[in-house]
Amino acid sequence: MFSPLLPFYCRSRHKQYAQKRREELTLQFKEAIAAVCVSMQAGYSAENAFVHAEGEMRELFGGQSAICRELKQINQAVENNVPLEQVLMRMAEKSRVTEIEDFAQAFLLGKRSGGDMHKIIQSTVSLISEKIEMKRDIATVLSAKRLELKVMSVVPFGILLYIGTASPGFFTPLYHNPAGVAVMSGCLALYLSGALLGRKILSRFR
Repeated sequence: MFSPLLPFYCRSRHKQYAQKRREELTLQFKEAIAAVCVSMQAGYSAENAFVHAEGEMRELFGGQSAICRELKQINQAVENNVPLEQVLMRMAEKSRVTEIEDFAQAFLLGKRSGGDMHKIIQSTVSLISEKIEMKRDIATVLSAKRLELKVMSVVPFGILLYIGTASPGFFTPLYHNPAGVAVMSGCLALYLSGALLGRKILSRFR
């Protein structure tokens, strides 16, 4: 807890958590707009389709899910006479999810052009679904590499623990004099650099 690297670790964990939340919201959003598309095909207006989608997502993911909170805010704003396309653009800006941004842009252009909203949404849903499936395929391929990186990141500490336990005093020359401290600090810096580089490379494929 008193390591000077703790702030960097916390920031890294925060980024990972935020990325996980965005991925979760993306998958839930795909289901929500699919429900919107089905409702519009049944004759609902876009605004009423989002209300209906909120109920379906509550049954599917639970009332406390990220998508239910977003849909609730959308429907409340629409009830207060805020245009749906404007609310969707706000959601896209806040979430920073590419798929939501794509949908919001397509919906806005459809409203402005006066086109067939059902066809526009249906086409957008299809494209977004294909994009999400492609990302999931890539994630599946890279999952093994991420596991390898985690194992390789733990191995050096396991080696140190094993040698230190099996041969007490073996590392004493490396931690109780300036030269040993310098060598081990350099090794630690190389280790951290390798681990961070590996994470950075894999994060580019998300």
